[in-house]
Amino acid sequence: GSSMRSNARSIIATLLFAELAVSFESAMLYAALPKLIRQFGDPITAGWLITIHLLIGAAVSVVIGRMGDIFGRKPIILAVLAIATVGSTLSAVTTQFGIVLVGRAMQGFAMAVIPLTIGVLRETLPPQRVPVAVGFMTTGTTLGSALGLVLGGAIIDRFNWHALFVFSAVLLGISWLAI
Repeated sequence: GSSMRSNARSIIATLLFAELAVSFESAMLYAALPKLIRQFGDPITAGWLITIHLLIGAAVSVVIGRMGDIFGRKPIILAVLAIATVGSTLSAVTTQFGIVLVGRAMQGFAMAVIPLTIGVLRETLPPQRVPVAVGFMTTGTTLGSALGLVLGGAIIDRFNWHALFVFSAVLLGISWLAI
């Protein structure tokens, strides 16, 4: 019926927003690299803020995906978004490299949201709607990455690099509330 359709739409919209937030925070630092290199002294050090995010994301995604199978995807998505929000907040309030690095590593947990959202779609939508919904999620990830680069660049041009982490924390927090 129509309530099933509107419920499916709200599930897709909510998960899409979460993916946008996650993809944004994944890509946002590329725009900030020149400022981060100046802040932390060299390209290798600043580069670790991107590398740690990708390493943690790759390392935890499989484990977190499995936890979603066992404990339910929604509570795991909420936990992962909470960890990433705390990580963004931590990075936003300090200039100490070690703390920014820990915050960035915590943000890496959010990369597990992407496989989790696909699992949610498979278990909540009628089978014929799943392929299109998964297509939306893939598009959301790409769009979020583009937004991270473009909007990240706009933010970094007007404010300091901390503003990226503030914006990311707000997006992640909103997606946590929406879910």
